[in-house]
Amino acid sequence: MIAWGGFGGSIVNPGGRYDPVTDSWRPMSVLGAPLGRTLHTAVWTGSEMIIWGGNDNAHFLATGGQYDPVADAWTPTSTQGAPSERIHHTAVWTGKMMMVWGGRVGRPLATGGRYILIANEPPVADAGPDQTIECTGSGQATAVLDGTGSTDPDSAPGRTTTSSASSGPRARRNSPPARFCLSRSRWGLIPSR
Repeated sequence: MIAWGGFGGSIVNPGGRYDPVTDSWRPMSVLGAPLGRTLHTAVWTGSEMIIWGGNDNAHFLATGGQYDPVADAWTPTSTQGAPSERIHHTAVWTGKMMMVWGGRVGRPLATGGRYILIANEPPVADAGPDQTIECTGSGQATAVLDGTGSTDPDSAPGRTTTSSASSGPRARRNSPPARFCLSRSRWGLIPSR
C-alpha cells in the first residue's frame, strides 16, 4: 500500500510504502515529487501510482506525478492538455489511461480529461482498395497507395504513414505516385515514427 500527501495540521508531501508481509513502513523519495497537496486523487496502474489535482493550501492544482515504488522514483505528469485545476474530483484507471472528471473550484465542474500512460498500440495500416496493376514494356508500373485510412492509436489524427514494396522506393501519403519494379512484390503500409 502507498500513502502520499494529505493534511496533518499542514500540507504534507512525503509518503510511505507499507509492506504487509513484514508489517512495516518505508519512506518514499521526495526527489522529483509533486508539491504536497490535499484533496487530490490517486490511481494504481498495476506498477505505478499516479496522483493528480488537489490543493496546496494556497492554490488549486492541475499537476501531478507518477510514482514507481520499485525504483522509489517520481516522474511529473504532463500538463499539456490537462484539465483545469480542481479538488473533490474523481479519477479512475481504465487499464490504459487515468480518467479525471468533475470536482470543484468554488463551483461544481462538469469537465475532465484523460491521461494516457500506456502507449505503443499497434497501428492499423490501410493502403486503400485492392489494385490490379499492369507493367509497361519496361517492366515498371505506377501505383498510388492511399494511406488516409491508416491510424495510429498512440498519435494525433493524421499521422503520416509510409508505403513500401519489397523492392523500390518509399512513398509518403499524399505524395506523387511511386514507381516500383514489379515481379511478385507485396505491398503494404508501414507507419512512420
